[in-house]
Amino acid sequence: DESQIDKDLERKMQKAQLISSLALSLRKKEKIKVRQPLQRIMIPVLSNQDRDDLMAIKDLVLSEINVKEMELLDDASGVIVKSAKPNFKVLGPKYGKEMGKIAGFVNQLSPQDIQKLEKEGQIEFNLGDQTIVLTPNEIDITAKEITGWTIAQQDDVLVALDINISDDLRKEGIARDLINRIQNYRKDSGLEVTDRINLHLQKNDILQSAADEMADYIKSETLIDHIYWEDKVTDGIDLEIDDIQSKMKLEKV
Repeated sequence: DESQIDKDLERKMQKAQLISSLALSLRKKEKIKVRQPLQRIMIPVLSNQDRDDLMAIKDLVLSEINVKEMELLDDASGVIVKSAKPNFKVLGPKYGKEMGKIAGFVNQLSPQDIQKLEKEGQIEFNLGDQTIVLTPNEIDITAKEITGWTIAQQDDVLVALDINISDDLRKEGIARDLINRIQNYRKDSGLEVTDRINLHLQKNDILQSAADEMADYIKSETLIDHIYWEDKVTDGIDLEIDDIQSKMKLEKV
C-alpha cells in the first residue's frame, strides 16, 4: 500500500544507516572495537532539512556507533579541510578541448566555493562568452584528516570521528568488555536471567580501577550483588581484555 509509505522516515533512516556505516568503517580502519566508547562525531550540514533529519536520528546513530556526542557543523572549513579536483571521466567527453581551462578552475576552488557547491548543488564560472555550470558529480571532493580525527565520506555525507580515547573512555570500554565476559560466563554456567550473583576477580590494577569506577553500571547490567577482589582466583576462568590478564569466578547468591 504505497499510500502508507513514509518518505520522510525513509530518508531519515537512509541517513542513519549511511552515517552509522561510515562511522563503523572508521572504527574498523582504526582498530577501535565498538564496545569502546568514543566522545564525538562531527557532521557538516548542507541545509535546514538536513539538520532536522540529523537531529531526529541523533540518538539512534549515537547508540549504534557508541559515541557520546554529535556535533553538526554549518561551516566545517575550520575543522575539515576539503579540496576539489575535476572528474575527468565525466567532464572530458562533455567539454573536450576546454577541459584544461575547466580543470584549472576546479583546482583553484576555495573551501568556501566547495561549501557553496555542496549546499547549492552547482557552481558556475565564465569561460569566454560561455557560462559553465558544474555539479557535484562532475567534481571529486576530498577531505583531509586532522590530528586526532578520522574522516569518511560517501556522496554528500561526510563524518569526522574523534578517535582520542581519554582515561575515562578507556575505563568505560574496559567495563563494557567485562560486562560482556560476565554475561557469557553467566550463560555458560546455566544461570537463569534473573539469578543474582557474586563475582570474584583476580587483582589487576587497571581492571580494578575501571571496575571500581563503573561498579554500579556493571552490577546493574549483570545482577551482581558484590564484587570481591582476590590475590588469586584458583577455580575460575581466564579473563582477558586487551592487554589485561586476570581470572574470574561467579557464584549464585
